[in-house]
Amino acid sequence: MFTRKFFSLKELGDVFSLIDIYIQPNLDKQCASSGTLSFALGAGKPIIAFEFVHALEALADGRGIIIPSRNNDALVEAMLDLAAKPELRRQLAAKALTYGEETFWPKIGKKYYELFTSVVEKKLSKIAS
Repeated sequence: MFTRKFFSLKELGDVFSLIDIYIQPNLDKQCASSGTLSFALGAGKPIIAFEFVHALEALADGRGIIIPSRNNDALVEAMLDLAAKPELRRQLAAKALTYGEETFWPKIGKKYYELFTSVVEKKLSKIAS
């Protein structure tokens, strides 16, 4: 499915519920963030991505397949590999979902809150003593 529009969160959820394999053909190797890549991780989808900053981090440790940018042969090979290996798709999907759940904004926000609270409490205890 190719489209040139922004989707609402509901529309994104609907689209991602239909996806078997998510392909991120980002051509900007310096791209630090991709909302749809994050969404695919959170949806627990097996992912193939061209090499870029966010993908290198997010898909490390076997959470997805990273291929060289603009390498159509590598893209086709990765797609055929996933199509032929349902167990690999399941493994990638499970790892993606686990990572996606850990990087879900409310969890990250809670970690920041806990860190900031800890720092403030340490400062206050030093001031009080």
